[in-house]
Amino acid sequence: MEGMTPAEYKNGGKSLTIDYSFAESPFGNIIVASTAKGICHMVFNDDESQALRDLKSRFQTPPFITNQMLSNNMPYTFFTMTGANYLK
Repeated sequence: MEGMTPAEYKNGGKSLTIDYSFAESPFGNIIVASTAKGICHMVFNDDESQALRDLKSRFQTPPFITNQMLSNNMPYTFFTMTGANYLK
């Protein structure tokens, strides 16, 4: 589940922009981050400040943009039957 190539991951996503958002899921609060290529980071964490610090420490160089659109339906795409059918 890396929304970047191995080389981009190795250089910390230097040439990428990472959109991120927080959402509630059936399993707790989640941070979802993605590039134009797909999801690059998804972690459950009730502390949004800590979750964002962790994301920024994992990918240290790209710009990070809050994107509320990611959170609108993202967790349900992964964690519900409707979402599971959608991904097939």
